[in-house]
Amino acid sequence: MPYVLKIQLNNINEALQVGDTVYYTNSNLVGNSYEHSFNFVEDQNNLNFTKVGVVDSIDLRNNSINVSGNFNINPPSSGDYLFFTKDNIVNLGYIKGYYAEMKMISTENKNKSEIFRITLAADESSK
Repeated sequence: MPYVLKIQLNNINEALQVGDTVYYTNSNLVGNSYEHSFNFVEDQNNLNFTKVGVVDSIDLRNNSINVSGNFNINPPSSGDYLFFTKDNIVNLGYIKGYYAEMKMISTENKNKSEIFRITLAADESSK
């Protein structure tokens, strides 16, 4: 059954785009020595996360997103951890040029933040 779910958030990640896929999991699994990495290629039924759907629209003024899906789920509760993935077909670009700079900022000053993985694919474009 198709649906559109409006999710109200405190802060919207600036990397979130229309077309990204939103998931949620119990917040107790995040940050604790959770030994299973989220590998979206393997059998998703063995993992403890739920696919909510695809982002249709982002309302920055009201801090909400609309997510659409085609299946029955229990919607995330206020204590669940929401995260998203990018479409690999659309986001396959590489950095080209002689100089690249990245700045990472944590806007959450109250809780400890961790980075689990950062990857970069860069090709020298000319010499």
